This record gives sequence, structure tokens and C-alpha cells, in this order.
Amino acid sequence: MRKIPYADAVSSQPENLRRSLAGQAPALAGIGQRWLPGETVGVVAMGASTYSGQALLVALGQAGLRGVNITASDLDLMREGFQPADHYVVVSESGLSPEPINAAAKLTPGRRIGITNVPGAPLSAVVDHVLPLGGFDDSAVYTIGYTATLLAYSSLLRALTEAGAGQTGFFDSERIPELVSEVLASYSGAGPKAAEHLRGALTVDFVGRGYSLASAGKGP
Repeated sequence: MRKIPYADAVSSQPENLRRSLAGQAPALAGIGQRWLPGETVGVVAMGASTYSGQALLVALGQAGLRGVNITASDLDLMREGFQPADHYVVVSESGLSPEPINAAAKLTPGRRIGITNVPGAPLSAVVDHVLPLGGFDDSAVYTIGYTATLLAYSSLLRALTEAGAGQTGFFDSERIPELVSEVLASYSGAGPKAAEHLRGALTVDFVGRGYSLASAGKGP
């Protein structure tokens, strides 16, 4: 995948999210596991992908499941054979990050779902199912990949939880590309004003809670 300018990545999100949704449908159909109340789902990732996991944890709590955000490299510090969750979502946009790959190899077979923009990358060899992001070009800071990962979480919640099964409200993946398009249109005028306001800033604090904590962590 080639790197594209940040502004191009931002503006192309709705189109690429629709592309991502189209590729997820057959992948979701092949996942036999279900996430049941009382079980724990672990997000295993590094960097910005770890921050994205905060959004999934909040949604899992609303669905009555436990969630844990696991920095992939920290699994090396745990006792051999220890399983911190019942199910795992292993995230790496490139599919090449060594830490998530090494961690996935130690996790429970049959319970590992990988999220990546490159399904043929090495990550696919150490998970049981791959949920593709879409194979799109992205900015150097994975702009589309971040929102596409959030979309993938929504699709998993809708497909694998009792709260999301057959519903079109709580985890409505189909609406997300449209919502992103609406947000981009709404804030197109605010962006330049914010940039002008921040031009002389030496530091910027990002603050959030719940779902917003994911974006606050990704912000810096």
C-alpha cells in the first residue's frame, strides 16, 4: 500500500469505509464464535491500534461483556500459557508488526480474530479469522485505518454479540460511512479556524472519556 497525503486520507474516509464494509461481510460469515455475557474479549495491539481498543471496551461493557486492552509486547511478561481473555481481537493495519504477531501465536487457537488492511500479511498466519479493512492506501499516520478499525469493531459487535444480533441501532455499521461524510461536511469550515487558533500553540492537551478517550489517545 502506498502512502497518501493526510488531507486526501481524511476526505476519502467515507468511500473507503464503504469499501471496507463490503469486504467484511464474507469474512464475518465465516466466524463461528460468539461473544457471550460474562466472557472477556481482549484487544491485542500496539500504538494507535491500542488506543482504538478503548472504543471497543466501552461498547463491550454496554453489551454486558468484559473487555481488556492488552499491549501486545506485555504478553511477553506474563506466565507461559496464561490467557487473559476468552476471545481476542488482534489489530495491525500493516499486518507486519512483530509484537501483535508474536502475541497472537501464544493465544488460544480458535479464539483469535485479526484486523488488518493487508489480509495476506504475516498476521493472517497466526489468527483464526481475518477481518479485512479494505486494502486502501493511507496516510503515514494510518488515518483511514483508524476509523476503519472502529468500523470493524462495530461489525464484530453486531455479528458476534447478543446485543447486536439482528439489530440496526446499537451497532449499526451500515450507517458509519454516511455519518463520517456528514461530520466531514459539518466541520469543513471549522478546520481552518482551529488551525489558525492552534498555530502558535506549543502544547495541546487531548481530553476524553468513554468512546472519546480512544480519539484523545490517538490525537497526539
